[in-house]
Amino acid sequence: MKELESMIYDFQKKRINTDDAVRRLVEFMYRHKNWFGLNRLMEDELHDFLLENYPLFTHLFKNYDSTKGDFTCYVFGNITQAYHGWKRMNTSYQIKKVTLEEIEYSRMKTE
Repeated sequence: MKELESMIYDFQKKRINTDDAVRRLVEFMYRHKNWFGLNRLMEDELHDFLLENYPLFTHLFKNYDSTKGDFTCYVFGNITQAYHGWKRMNTSYQIKKVTLEEIEYSRMKTE
């Protein structure tokens, strides 16, 4: 995607700073959420994912090495991996929450 390549080019040539680059990346992700597999998230979940992973997005620009591949693949792989990890953590949290609610409900019922 030319837009992603343009972002890293502008960042490397110091035309934009890290915050501007990350803001452009987040806007890109929001517009192209289908490409990243984020289209299944509700609006609040998408915002949570983007906010919680903001530090990762900053590191994407700082740690990119053009000798190891193209920026589009690098971004896609890192964001997809972050999404799966975030989803796993949220699922685990929801299971724990429901389990604790069931335990509390059972305990109240027996008293």
